[in-house]
Order: sequence, then C-alpha cells, then structure tokens
Amino acid sequence: MNDEPLVSARTLEEKQILPKGSAYRLAKQGLIPCFSVGAKRRGVRFRISEVVAALRRPGFNAESGAVATEQNGGC
Repeated sequence: MNDEPLVSARTLEEKQILPKGSAYRLAKQGLIPCFSVGAKRRGVRFRISEVVAALRRPGFNAESGAVATEQNGGC
C-alpha cells in the first residue's frame, strides 16, 4: 500500500510539475495515473511520484501529450 498522499491538479501546478489543465487532459486521455474521488467519483486526484514517473516514460511527448507506446483509460 502506498502511503503517499493524493493531491489535486492545483497542487501539481503549484509544485511546477504540470499545468492544471494539462493534468486533467492527460488524466482523461489515460496518459498519467489518476484516482476518482468523492461521492459521485467526479473529483480527480494524483500521486506526485506516479505522475512524474509517467512524464519520464520513454516516448512521452510533452508538447502533444502523446505516448508512443500504450494508452489506457483515464479517470
């Protein structure tokens, strides 16, 4: 079990990891890992280490948000 806290897209932006809009877009496309939270599962949260690892994957294109390898469902 991972003890790292879940953070919002705003936190990713504040820590200068990824702009908030890009975080939501990449999560929706399934390019970065995310978690649905809340009673209606509409909120989105991230683990910083998982997002950074996804962005460092070989083949990840930061400009287009495309990954040359796989694409899985998003939040």
